[in-house]
Amino acid sequence: MNARGLALTAGLTASSCIITPTVPHTPFGTEHRGEVGEGDFLALAMGSTTREDVLLLLGEPDLRRDDDRIFAFVWDEAWLFFAAAGMGGGGVAGEATRHLALMVSFDESGRLARKEVLKQPQTGLDKDWYSQLEKWR
Repeated sequence: MNARGLALTAGLTASSCIITPTVPHTPFGTEHRGEVGEGDFLALAMGSTTREDVLLLLGEPDLRRDDDRIFAFVWDEAWLFFAAAGMGGGGVAGEATRHLALMVSFDESGRLARKEVLKQPQTGLDKDWYSQLEKWR
């Protein structure tokens, strides 16, 4: 193969790839609520915030357990953007995401007893994530 043929072959098969960390944000096309912000978390006062206060602030929970003693408010966070393109016009792009959840529990009187933000590991599996939500107390 001559130099011209080698250059043509290399040009046709070459591709480029971009992988970059990104500022965490709600991914495009998400079906979950937007992020539960730090201000929302801080507004939930242990022992005084009621179940109704939580519902008014955050809306309908994504998960209710134990006769409404535990709520989960789930959102997704994109943490990595990737794109790859080939010389022939093909390509792919997307975001790597993970799930987060604000977990809250209430005492017998309906007041906030516990709150915690759970984060799916960036390499975690969905089935393990949902199992973690079910086991939270």
